[in-house]
Amino acid sequence: EIVETLNYYRSFPGFENINSYLEIYSRAGLIHDQTILGHCIHLQDEEISIIARNKACIAHCPSSNAPIEERGLGSGLFDFKRMDEEGIAWALGSDIGAGPFLSMLDVMRSFLTQNRKKGIDPGVFRALYRSTVKGNSLLGYPQKGHLRKGSQADFVGFPSSCQSDPQKVLEELLERDRTEFNELPMSVVSKGELIFDSRV
Repeated sequence: EIVETLNYYRSFPGFENINSYLEIYSRAGLIHDQTILGHCIHLQDEEISIIARNKACIAHCPSSNAPIEERGLGSGLFDFKRMDEEGIAWALGSDIGAGPFLSMLDVMRSFLTQNRKKGIDPGVFRALYRSTVKGNSLLGYPQKGHLRKGSQADFVGFPSSCQSDPQKVLEELLERDRTEFNELPMSVVSKGELIFDSRV
């Protein structure tokens, strides 16, 4: 796909000597601090520099790029550590075009599972943060996605056998079968109002 795209654009004036996929966007003036790029798995060093220099950010969906046996495209693993080192903002997102499920729980599970299989443990708190607070921040909603004074009260309640260890709560939740995630919410609060309660 990358080779085909480069060959195609090199036939246009001003794009004859492009060296990377992202350079096409850059020359068209599309890479800036409001740009959110999808996935970003097969990046060259030059492309990473373009993203960092222009303060663009990344929304990555691990479940859509997961191995084929996990119902993904088998595209590869996102190098989140490199993005952190380069100061590039990124968040996790769901891509129903290629991912099998919309649930952010499935996205978190996939992110953790794929990295742990490679000997990297991002940790459940990083997965949660990148699926909630950071995503909202990149979209320009810093007051959403977390529980603190002054923030908009939007949250979902899930069942748990533990009430004292947040890490255990998250690990237990993400160990469930991925087909159960959409049925798990016990309650949903939006803008401070209870809009769903399974116990009623």
